[in-house]
Amino acid sequence: MEINEIAKLLQKPTLYDKGTQMMWTDPHIQKYLLDAHLSQNTEAASRKEENIIRTISWMFQNTINEPLFILDLGCGPGLYTEKMAELGNKVIGMDFSTNSIEYAKKSARSKKIHIDYVVGNYLVDAFRKQLDLITLIYCDFGVLSMEEQDFLLRKIYSALKPKGTFIFDAFNMKLCNQLKPKKDFICENSGFWRDHPYICLSETFLYPEENAFLDQHVVIDEKVEVYRFYNHYFSSEKMIHRLEAIGFKKVTAFKDIISDETVTFYRCTK
Repeated sequence: MEINEIAKLLQKPTLYDKGTQMMWTDPHIQKYLLDAHLSQNTEAASRKEENIIRTISWMFQNTINEPLFILDLGCGPGLYTEKMAELGNKVIGMDFSTNSIEYAKKSARSKKIHIDYVVGNYLVDAFRKQLDLITLIYCDFGVLSMEEQDFLLRKIYSALKPKGTFIFDAFNMKLCNQLKPKKDFICENSGFWRDHPYICLSETFLYPEENAFLDQHVVIDEKVEVYRFYNHYFSSEKMIHRLEAIGFKKVTAFKDIISDETVTFYRCTK
C-alpha cells in the first residue's frame, strides 16, 4: 500500500465508519484478550475481581430466594456468569469470542457449575424468551451505534418476562472531561496484534456533538488493517427517558456501584 493511502486511513473517519478487520475472532488476538480478561493488574478487557464482586452483590441484594433465569450478554470467560450460577440461578452466557467461551466452559466444568454458553452475536442471534434478568456489563452498550442500541433494547425488552429486569452499565458525562485526542506508535517483533513484526499507529478521535469517541488502531505488516472501537457516554436523564420510551416501567441509575466514577449502572424493570 502506498504511503498516501496509509495517510488517508489515519484521518478522522465519519462516525460509525467500520474498520477493515475485527479483533474478536482473530485466533492470535483472542489469546491476548483472554489474558486481559483474567488479569488482576488491568481492567482493559474485564473489571478486577473486587469490582465484579461489588457488582454481583448489588445485582442480587434484594432478590427473592427463587432461582432466576438469566442471560448474560458479552459474557467473556464467564467472570460474572459463574458467580450468578453459584447463587442458584439458571444462567446462559453469550459472547462473540470462541476462545473466551471455550475457557468459560472448561472453568464451569472444573467447578461443577452448570451454565449454558453460546458463541453468538447478540445483535443477530435469537434470545430465549421469558427471561427474569438480562445483563450487559463493561460498558458494552455504548460500543453500538445509536440505531443498534435502540434495536438491542427492543430485543431485550421482548425477551424479558413481565416484571423482568435488564441491568447494564455505560459511561457517564464525567468521562467527557477526561477524554483527549491522543496518538501512539509501537513497533514490535511480536505482540498483541500479530505474532510477527508489525507497526501499530493508534489514535483517539472525539465526536463531542454525538457524545462519542473512537479508538483507532492501524496495524501494518505485509498488509495494512484498521481496527475501530467506538463508544459513547450518556446523560443519565436522557438514558432513562430512552429506556422508558422502549416500555420499561421503572428505570433507576446508580453511580457508585464500582470504583470508577465515570460508569453508571442502570436497572430497568419491564
